[in-house]
This record gives sequence, C-alpha cells and structure tokens, in this order.
Amino acid sequence: MHVMKLGVLLAAGAIALAGCGSTNSSAENAQEGTVIDGCVIAPNAQCAGANLSGADLKNANLSGADLTGADLTETDMLGANLTNANLTDATIWFTDLQGANLEGAKVEPIQFVNANLIHAVCANGVMARNSRC
Repeated sequence: MHVMKLGVLLAAGAIALAGCGSTNSSAENAQEGTVIDGCVIAPNAQCAGANLSGADLKNANLSGADLTGADLTETDMLGANLTNANLTDATIWFTDLQGANLEGAKVEPIQFVNANLIHAVCANGVMARNSRC
C-alpha cells in the first residue's frame, strides 16, 4: 500500500512539473567554439551521442547540428537556434527550450518530457502551444 501511495505522489509531482525546464545553474554558458563531451558548440556541429546534460546552451547556434542520440537532459537551451538540427533519438527531459527555434529540425522519434517549449518555434514552423509542439 505504501508503494502505491508513493507512485501516486511521484505521478502527481511529475504532473506539477509539466512544462517546466530545469537547468544546472552551476554550468557555464557555452559560447560558440566551447567543447562539451567532444561536441564543439557551433552551427553544423557533429555531436551525435554527446552528453550535454546540464549544460548552459542559452542562445547557442546549433543550426544544422547532428545531435542524434545526444543527452540534453536538464540543458538550458533558452533561445537556442536548432533550425535543421537532427535530434533523432535525443533525450530531451526537463530541458529549457523557451524561445528556441526548432524549425526544420528532425525530431522523430523524440520525447519532450517536461520540456519548456514556451514561445518556441516547432519543427513544422508553428509556435508551440501550452509548451507542446
């Protein structure tokens, strides 16, 4: 019975967090040319499988980047340019994508779990609604 109550509490907590991005505030802002787990932050970056979790990528220009299978958990990507990026199989959990541009990005299959997509432009060029593309 205690396990069932805990599961309900955890589920309720997840619902309360829906649409909220969580970031690692101790991470430094990654400027163009910064290297994180072998990934050079720049347009057309080759970052397949990179661990970028918790990174501060505010306003980063990753247009055309290959982020296939990258871990973007709790990454701060507020205002990031991800146009035409490949995010296939990327992990985007608790990621702040507020104001990010994902137009033309490959996002299938992908799960935006508790990601903040407020004012983001979705892959299809439409503005996100209720933090959903």
